[in-house]
Amino acid sequence: MASGPHQRRSSRIVQLPTGKTVEVHYFSSDGPAVRRPAGTPAAAPALDLVRCPACTADVVYPIAWHEAGDRTFELTLRCPNCEWTEVGTYDWDTVRRFEDRLDLSERALMADLRALARANVQGDFDRFIAALHAGHVWPMDF
Repeated sequence: MASGPHQRRSSRIVQLPTGKTVEVHYFSSDGPAVRRPAGTPAAAPALDLVRCPACTADVVYPIAWHEAGDRTFELTLRCPNCEWTEVGTYDWDTVRRFEDRLDLSERALMADLRALARANVQGDFDRFIAALHAGHVWPMDF
């Protein structure tokens, strides 16, 4: 498939449940919309597993998951905001999108944790230095 002037191409390495990895190439068009042939049904909107159907918070995460078939997975989902839980079977593409979103959220959470830990340590150092300068720390404190 040749890429045209209004087409973007990206690739990604995907690890399959079997442990094998494949390189997947995505092509998207920046040009005019592609028309569907008459009588072809529109694609269903992508299912967003991160969003809670009960309270609409975007904090849903899996409690458990396992393979349910040849490209399907059974997931037990939980929303910590409203305590909603559900067990459902989802296709590989939906689970992959969910996993990608969880990975992004985990990276953001870890970055926030590092920033908070750094701020706490900096606060501890500042208080210790202030105590040293004020004469509140003695050799017998150690």
